[in-house]
Amino acid sequence: MHEGKNTRQVLVIGGACGDMLLGVPRMPLSGEDVEAKDNGLQIGGCAFNVARVLTRLGASVLNGMPVGNGNWGNAVETAMQALHLPVLMRHPDMDNGWCLALAQQYAARSGLTLICRLDKEGAWICPPDSAPEAVAPYPVTVVDSIGAGDAHCGGLLAGLSAGWSLTESVDLANRVAACMVAVQGSSQPPDWNTLHEYFPDAPPLPAFLTR
Repeated sequence: MHEGKNTRQVLVIGGACGDMLLGVPRMPLSGEDVEAKDNGLQIGGCAFNVARVLTRLGASVLNGMPVGNGNWGNAVETAMQALHLPVLMRHPDMDNGWCLALAQQYAARSGLTLICRLDKEGAWICPPDSAPEAVAPYPVTVVDSIGAGDAHCGGLLAGLSAGWSLTESVDLANRVAACMVAVQGSSQPPDWNTLHEYFPDAPPLPAFLTR
């Protein structure tokens, strides 16, 4: 990839929160006890996960995520500083939230917008005025599916911010999401070197102008 100045900035609006990660062999039924593995704490939230992917890929991010006043707010601010994201929105009284995330081993998530994500089967682009287009998957050994959908969104936005076609952007998103599910948690999105290490024989993508 060639380095330069990316002229499009991505505004990321939403929440950043604490994630308490628990790994379970399967999701429990109502009233059932299931032994869980403590997979640690991290800063997540859909918006923050997307921003983390974008910064790892070198895209320019405008921080629209509020930071509160409290222990979680301090942790969120520290995580933002590590990504070189200045805090632009603060709440003087309320703290950031937290969530308990159960991750089933080898589970995966799916979502549907204009892009239909089909987990290990890749994705489909479904335009309203033409035939659907399949975008091939990138097989990996799944470790943890937390943040997979957010990673896919981040990869998609990174490609679009660079002026790539929708097909090229979804292809990048498939690679990013595949790398994400191959590691524990959502705090280790891939950079360009990692993408090449995972998929050295993948079709070349256009040059990406980093921030």
